[in-house]
Amino acid sequence: MSAKTQPQDVSQSTTSPNMFEVIGSRLIAVPTALIILVAIGAFLRLFQLGVEGFWHDEVTMMNIVIGPWSGIEAQIDNGRPALFQVLGYFWTRIFGEGEAGARLLSATAGIIGIVVMYQLALEWFNKRIAFVAAIFFVFSGFLVFQSQNFRYYSVYILMALLSYLFYYRALQSGKLKHFVPYVLFSALTFYGHSHGVFVLGSQGIYFVFQFYRYDWRKIGPRWVISQFTIIALIAYG
Repeated sequence: MSAKTQPQDVSQSTTSPNMFEVIGSRLIAVPTALIILVAIGAFLRLFQLGVEGFWHDEVTMMNIVIGPWSGIEAQIDNGRPALFQVLGYFWTRIFGEGEAGARLLSATAGIIGIVVMYQLALEWFNKRIAFVAAIFFVFSGFLVFQSQNFRYYSVYILMALLSYLFYYRALQSGKLKHFVPYVLFSALTFYGHSHGVFVLGSQGIYFVFQFYRYDWRKIGPRWVISQFTIIALIAYG
């Protein structure tokens, strides 16, 4: 007497999760401590954002961004970093020319920077170092000041962090989806401030001394192409 095989249940869905399920799962995975740090960082950067009037350098920047587009082009031709001027030009037309509305651009970049700093340290090192790095970033007096300052530096720092984040991912994976944003944010780092050349130089130095840790056959050609592309993108600046 042979045993009867039981029919398998094929009613279970085999479809892949949709976009909202993926986003939801990632939000749930965000550590509570990081959410608290971001909240504290946001409070420090937004507190009394518009209480003090614009100071000298901010007045100079405001006069540039509220003027005609031709004025920004002239400033860029004279060597003034382009990224913040372009962002400020559109930002002030949306959020206004007041202290709080204008400075919100830098504050937003500073708040996003907390998350990027955490993610960069998490991927490069570990969770403990990531939390320490985020804590320093949140409570740094210099970074809080720059986040309440209508000047280049908060946006520039965010671009530099994003450049490093995708730089590391590109080295690890060798995938185009990481090399493309690496090139983009590297160019924006330079256009965020001319000091960005030191950020890009430090990445090159790291690669020269650490390339043996990565699969050169996988990342080599794309790495070379990425460097020439970055040079081409910043050559005008």
